[in-house]
Amino acid sequence: MNFEEEVQTLAAQIQQRKSHITNEEMTKHSLIIPFIQLLGFDVFNPLEVQPEYTADFGKKKGEKVDYAVLKNNKIIMFIEAKPVGSRLDNHNAQLCRYFNSTPELKLAIITDGVKYKFFSDVKQLNIMDTTPFFQIDFSSITKADIQTLSHFRKKLIENNVITKLAEDLSSVISIQEVLRNLFNDPSDEFIRLIIKQTGKIRLTNGAIERYRPLVKESLLSTLSEIFNEVSKEVLQPTTAKTIKNVPKPTHSIEPLSCQIVPEQPVIITKEQLRQEMYDIEQRVFARIEKVLQDNEHDISMLSFKLLPDELVLNFNNYEFLRFKSSDQCHFSSYLDASVTNELCPYYKISSKDESSIVTFNSPADIGNMVQFIIASLELTLENNSCLQ
Repeated sequence: MNFEEEVQTLAAQIQQRKSHITNEEMTKHSLIIPFIQLLGFDVFNPLEVQPEYTADFGKKKGEKVDYAVLKNNKIIMFIEAKPVGSRLDNHNAQLCRYFNSTPELKLAIITDGVKYKFFSDVKQLNIMDTTPFFQIDFSSITKADIQTLSHFRKKLIENNVITKLAEDLSSVISIQEVLRNLFNDPSDEFIRLIIKQTGKIRLTNGAIERYRPLVKESLLSTLSEIFNEVSKEVLQPTTAKTIKNVPKPTHSIEPLSCQIVPEQPVIITKEQLRQEMYDIEQRVFARIEKVLQDNEHDISMLSFKLLPDELVLNFNNYEFLRFKSSDQCHFSSYLDASVTNELCPYYKISSKDESSIVTFNSPADIGNMVQFIIASLELTLENNSCLQ
């Protein structure tokens, strides 16, 4: 089993176990120790893992961090554990004291067994940063997360590796923030640069304010075009998607509101998809397709129905999700709202007509809803199994 498969296995175990965990000790034994083992450390060897490690700082004596992880007899990371479901932001000061008490330390992690926050000392040597340089959530893990996490394995991790990785990821976060601000409110300096680069516009006193909305519009449209090109690449295979009559659900599934079933099968090719779907629906369909493929579902069974204001997603001709966009994006699922709330804790959840609705900002959020999408599909297939 390679590292990616091991991570996915642990993620599945965490999802199965977390609802049965009621305190910090259970969190440690059931969730965090397996994580340390995932990184390749022997949790039973005190030369590699020391529980309740004393990390005195100043006048505070007897303070103990939950786990000190060692390599070649040197502390390589601290891990502070909190009960599953805890707000990790409330304990940064505690972790900071542990970090600052150990000058050779370059990595401190705080976790509830599901979410992990990684801290270092990028801004000031031997002083823990106030913001993490990396975060991972095992309920919505991505391949990029796994790639970053692989650097912390026993065979790779070194203080210089941690320092470089922390600096690089912190820089990426800062660059993303600058770009986000430029997209929302282009600075005067940025507008001057754009005007100069065009070589066709005179840089007068009124040019900046005149071209500010044009620059902002150009930035957003260019970003949309880039997303569109990525979607086209994902949707490159030429196999057609077939949409047939959606069978009537069993009594355990109530139809979603405004369900429209065509009388005749409609064949929609990838090329027609690109022509007829709006950009945002293209991106949603591409991301759903990737989620199913990554979770070993036969994507040839995935089809869609494009309504005037909704995208209906079917698998083996059974509807399992609906997508709608207005000021915000919405997914409708047959899942109970309480289940959806657990699978999508960072988003607004509501219910309507026996369905749960997730409200989110953009298709980029779909990466955080993998478990919700898979659960919606599996529920639909289970409830329709009698019709197979």
